[in-house]
Amino acid sequence: MLFRRSPPVRIRLYTSRHCASCTLAREILRKVKEDLRNRVVIEEIDVDSERDVAERENIFAVPTVDIEGVRLVGLDQIRQGKITRIVYNLMRGGDGGG
Repeated sequence: MLFRRSPPVRIRLYTSRHCASCTLAREILRKVKEDLRNRVVIEEIDVDSERDVAERENIFAVPTVDIEGVRLVGLDQIRQGKITRIVYNLMRGGDGGG
């Protein structure tokens, strides 16, 4: 597979301590990381303790996954296959195109 950009692709997971769906989102991203290994870097941001970051990034709901500007909001959007497709599309030089 020919890539136009070098990995890793940065994935940010915005969560909250009081969010049950965030636990499931973490598990989905764990599987993504397991599958894609060094192609992704996953960063988790707790919106309760880092309100300034959440505000600056316009995070209004959790869980939210941001894959270099491609946003998936809510557990119904956060799917392993969808995230993997977005990562590969970004690596090929596309816009992510969820």
